[in-house]
Amino acid sequence: MREPLVWDSRKGVSGMPKSKYLAKYGEERAPCFMVVRDIEPYRSVVTGEHITGRRQHREHLKAHGLQEVGNETIKPTASKPLPPIQEDIKQSIAEVQSGNRPARAETFNPEEFE
Repeated sequence: MREPLVWDSRKGVSGMPKSKYLAKYGEERAPCFMVVRDIEPYRSVVTGEHITGRRQHREHLKAHGLQEVGNETIKPTASKPLPPIQEDIKQSIAEVQSGNRPARAETFNPEEFE
């Protein structure tokens, strides 16, 4: 069984094995709460009203059908089935066997772009 890892942002540790962490620091970080400060007040570009907190921000977005960039959910889409290619392959093989050769494709010439 793998040894549990310790994350401690106070000491700049991310994913250190617990035994190594205890040997280095002599203690395990106690679980604690993290306090996130409120957002800075701003003026809505939609209505011009003054938004002063997270709750008001969420209500404003919901009321106007808005969504923060980066927080949207992407709905999975079903891929379209590819068209059948068996007939194209049979036709191409028949053309080559009958002696018909496709025209040679142009090759890339890097001197054209200098």
